[in-house]
Amino acid sequence: MDGSGGGVGAEVDEERASALPALAWQPISVVASLMGTVMLIFSSRLGYFGDELYFIGAGSRPDVNFADQPPLVPWLAHVMNDLGGGSLVVLRLPSVLMMMAGVVVTALIARELGGGPGAQLIAAGAFAVSPNFLIGGTLLATSTVDPLLWTVVTWLLVRWVRGRDDKVLLWAGAVTAVGIQAKYLIAVLWVVVLVGVLVAGPRELLRRPLLWVGAAIPLVTGLPGLIWQANRGWPGLEMVGVVSQDVARFEGGRVGFVVTLLQNSLPIAAGALLFFGLWRVLRSPGLREYRFLGWAVVLLVALVFALGLRMYHVVGLFGVLWAFGAVEVERTGVSRWFRWIPTMPVFLVSAFLAVFVALPWYPESWVKDDDLLNSGRLGWPTVAGAVALAYHQLPPEQAEHTAIVTSVYWQAGALDTFGPDLGLPAPYSPNRGYYYFGAPPDSATSALLVAPDRTMLDGHFDTVTKVADIEVPIGFPQLNKGLSVYLCEGQVEPWSKIWPGLRTMVA
Repeated sequence: MDGSGGGVGAEVDEERASALPALAWQPISVVASLMGTVMLIFSSRLGYFGDELYFIGAGSRPDVNFADQPPLVPWLAHVMNDLGGGSLVVLRLPSVLMMMAGVVVTALIARELGGGPGAQLIAAGAFAVSPNFLIGGTLLATSTVDPLLWTVVTWLLVRWVRGRDDKVLLWAGAVTAVGIQAKYLIAVLWVVVLVGVLVAGPRELLRRPLLWVGAAIPLVTGLPGLIWQANRGWPGLEMVGVVSQDVARFEGGRVGFVVTLLQNSLPIAAGALLFFGLWRVLRSPGLREYRFLGWAVVLLVALVFALGLRMYHVVGLFGVLWAFGAVEVERTGVSRWFRWIPTMPVFLVSAFLAVFVALPWYPESWVKDDDLLNSGRLGWPTVAGAVALAYHQLPPEQAEHTAIVTSVYWQAGALDTFGPDLGLPAPYSPNRGYYYFGAPPDSATSALLVAPDRTMLDGHFDTVTKVADIEVPIGFPQLNKGLSVYLCEGQVEPWSKIWPGLRTMVA
């Protein structure tokens, strides 16, 4: 037997669905509010991150899909940027609220497991002091939306195991449908979960009709995006290799994955409880029915490590591990060496360490050029201003037939965001999603190229002349620092012939 009765029916097991402990709403809301306050304070620090600029630009061109993203986050970025008039706090407010919601959902998982107020508070506190989620609340990115939705799905799975109420599986399908519009990675969550079920049970989950009805919801709602991808040669799949290259170039590859994982373990309360929760779900008889989630974590970490992807691709399963750990601390007690970890002083120290490690509490002058996360937020108004100066120095008749082209999608996003106020036309870029927004018109017989060098358009124009160096004191090389503006004249071939050969997904 791999589950407790139930067959394929949808009846709720009344004994399993017995009353849960009360939700410790008041202390959990305090934890969520404190986390939210910290994130709001830091959400106005520095400037737009390069991906945020891209999302704003993409969101201004509504579509059912983009080359490297589903449409939800670009649409949200465009709307919030318009509502806030360029306010970083308003732009990032959804991220703050989503991370606060993650605190509550993690506490709900602990409650679903039978954890009392103490366990709920420990689990919520671990989420709140995680550096990854503190960073996530100060940026609007898929790495913010995706982990929350994973946490909600795991809560619903835990809820199903406890009560065998199959309607919960429909809700899981609906949440997954939202997740598919934010990042396709949530499909991988279900793959590792189903493998975990095959390994450890309860296999009766696979026989529940509403599981497969729920699975149809994201398939149907995601179909327009899949058709978009198929019609363009599946650029989204290409992004797996691109992300792996980016991780190797900018983030230390697989070693960087391990280092980042350890950084998220530095706040002792979160890190220790994370590993304790994984250990207990794989060993504790009291958590046997949830063991499939432990195996899902192991499989996901191994998969992400093997592919050379980012640590944030696994953090969506952190919440359920914290809940497992917190409930086991409350239920069974722990050895003397561990007993001091889930205590208020340790959580306070952990919170301090998390802010110190994750958030830019220091002046801009302390940011290092190789710090992609923070140097990628600086200098964008300077970049846009330099391009505007070069553009407005052109004779009006030439400017009318001059396209602005950038080497990287971040640069195009900056010109999309700041350019209208500077009198600039819409930019073009053959990089990532911007390639699919279209080529410059063939009537544009000259170009202003924004790039670290002239290579991209060399050979496509008779003359390529540097007209400006963009002076950004702190920035990431070749993305927002070390750039120049080149005037390209005497076009050899029209853009409609040049553009396909310029396409690149690598930034």
